[in-house]
Amino acid sequence: MNEHTLIRLPGLGCEHYRQSRCFYAEHLNPGYEERHRCPIVVRWADRLEDFYLRAEAMGLEEERLKPLWEARSRDMLPEMRRCRWFVSGSHLLGCANLHELLCLQALPVCQGRCSHYRLAKGEDQHDAT
Repeated sequence: MNEHTLIRLPGLGCEHYRQSRCFYAEHLNPGYEERHRCPIVVRWADRLEDFYLRAEAMGLEEERLKPLWEARSRDMLPEMRRCRWFVSGSHLLGCANLHELLCLQALPVCQGRCSHYRLAKGEDQHDAT
């Protein structure tokens, strides 16, 4: 490295930084970039909507729906583990790469402090991983 080499600082502390990924585009237009969404969770949401529409058409009562959906969703969980980016984690659906409906691996890698860098308001708004 010579005296003129510029080194980018990590994006740590930026409100757009999550697990080495940049959320800037997502923060500008939440949900706009379909490629950032977890395709498995999107399919599950579609299945859930279809399930409720069918249940409503059949006149099923609310208390009967929960056990039916729980049984169906248990059968769907192995689908998550087959994802190439699945990493076992504490998320409700078991994948550490899942953040709300987004797949962290689909988001751009944080390139370090950039023109969009904005200091996060609190320690709970970013992480150091």
